[in-house]
Amino acid sequence: MLVSHESTSLICIIPIRLDVRLLGLCWFLTSILLAADLVFPAPAPHSLSCYYCPLQNKSKSCHNITSHCLPNQHCSSSRGHYGPVHILSAQGCLDGELCGSHEMISYRGVKYNVTHTCCCKDNCNEWANKACHLLYMSVSYSQVRATSFCHSGTSSLR
Repeated sequence: MLVSHESTSLICIIPIRLDVRLLGLCWFLTSILLAADLVFPAPAPHSLSCYYCPLQNKSKSCHNITSHCLPNQHCSSSRGHYGPVHILSAQGCLDGELCGSHEMISYRGVKYNVTHTCCCKDNCNEWANKACHLLYMSVSYSQVRATSFCHSGTSSLR
């Protein structure tokens, strides 16, 4: 048995030994949490949730993937034109100062004029072809003929 002054030393040593053993486990768990935070960051307090689809041919379908924007970003829908023909589409988050802008982008060796439009509500940038398809399916074909709804944003009633 230890004397009184040694027992206080023993009390101090035991927690250190336990801490060293627990430190390995705590360090491991902390590392996992930090790595998860880097891979899956928490959205900013007032960030928008927007649909995401990479720049691709407009005829390709997109899944309902959402992303959280940075505070200075808006939901966007981008359209790539080759001359007057709409070829490419993309959805996602875009810096506010790029909203309404045009730029030339090279995609698979071809240059396209890409226009960016923005909106400021959660998931307001739904895939245009999906919205058109759902509108077309939800209304009886005998009542509405949706001519170039996806391209001009209008439909003609019959």
